[in-house]
Amino acid sequence: MKKINHFIDGKIYSDKKARLGKIFNPAIGVELASKATVEMAIESSAKAYLKWSKTTPITRSRILSKYKDLLIKNMDEIAVMVSEQHGKTIPDAKGSIQRGIEVVEYA
Repeated sequence: MKKINHFIDGKIYSDKKARLGKIFNPAIGVELASKATVEMAIESSAKAYLKWSKTTPITRSRILSKYKDLLIKNMDEIAVMVSEQHGKTIPDAKGSIQRGIEVVEYA
């Protein structure tokens, strides 16, 4: 069975004590976060916020612009992941990604 893990602090993370949850695609299981994993994600986010909050607006803008470019460049691959994880059709997944790109543009 394919398993979707957590992504914390720029790395794939799997908790050995995690339970698996069902999702729409029966070939994939989703790892459910333990309390310790949630706390790790919160701590990682708090540390990232401290650095991000000191980042100048122009640098933030450049980072988000590069992020948008990566989303566009990798849309087909991302759409497959969204389809597998959420049971959407590929065109519907691409629409979701496009809406996300618009949010990045707004930010």
